[in-house]
Amino acid sequence: MLQTVRLRGEPLDLDLTLNSGQVFRWRKVGGSWFGLIGRSAVEMRRAADTLEFRSNPGLPTDTVASFLTLDMSLEKMYESLPTDAATRNFVRSCRGLRIVRQDPWQCFLGYVVSSGMSIRAITAVLDLLASRTPAVKLDAMDLHPLPSPQELLTARRPRPGYLGAKWGYLKQLARSVLDSSVDFETLRRTRYEESHRRLVLGTPHANGIGPKVADCVLLFSLDKPEAFPIDRWVLRGLMKHYGWLVPDRVVEKNRNGAAGLSVRDYQEVSARARAYFGPHGGLLQEHMFEYMRSGRGLPQRAA
Repeated sequence: MLQTVRLRGEPLDLDLTLNSGQVFRWRKVGGSWFGLIGRSAVEMRRAADTLEFRSNPGLPTDTVASFLTLDMSLEKMYESLPTDAATRNFVRSCRGLRIVRQDPWQCFLGYVVSSGMSIRAITAVLDLLASRTPAVKLDAMDLHPLPSPQELLTARRPRPGYLGAKWGYLKQLARSVLDSSVDFETLRRTRYEESHRRLVLGTPHANGIGPKVADCVLLFSLDKPEAFPIDRWVLRGLMKHYGWLVPDRVVEKNRNGAAGLSVRDYQEVSARARAYFGPHGGLLQEHMFEYMRSGRGLPQRAA
């Protein structure tokens, strides 16, 4: 059954939102996007001032609206951002890109896997991981949910050498979720700084969760809109357009290529970025990531 969510003027660009690297395994077929919200197969498309969707098992409209953060005003979030020229241009170029609110476990899986991989490679790896779960049908489309923590804990590698050491990290994470060492609702309720510390330095520490993975999970699934994940594209954007936010030593290390960030450097750049971009800095981060990654051209240098 086709259902609708009225947008009431809220900006929504599904192409940017579902293809911006924050969520994986969504595919566009014709004019519709197909993917999974939790363990439900979903088809969605934009139609004038509405979002149209179908799902199996059926989802309430509130769940789909929450996934796309349509319960929050994107215009007000834009208004909270700085007004410098670079920020205005990043927002204008990717207007309608929304932060998604994913299932935390599935978000963890995607980002523990993601290190050192392209979006296409991440999607392929996750597709193989999901291939042994029962398919959910939506018309002629078969969509396989990612395994639950219990399913993953008892699963065998899909093939020899699959994911290398990351396979062990995923198993460890599944155990931590099942024994509540990693508790999503506690992380959601706790302030950003404490949630980030628990993920990166918690006891027992979950291997595979460094500062950037923690920020991605906090931003894309645990309602921490100030989280500011910094990968090579975002670091390039900060260095080029917000140079005062990046310490000279970090600029020097990365002048001739993507040397990356040590934990100490990441924490310092992150703190500066969060202080400058404010309570919805993660929204600007995703606009910057998409702009820099897509090679759309270069916005004006910040005033």
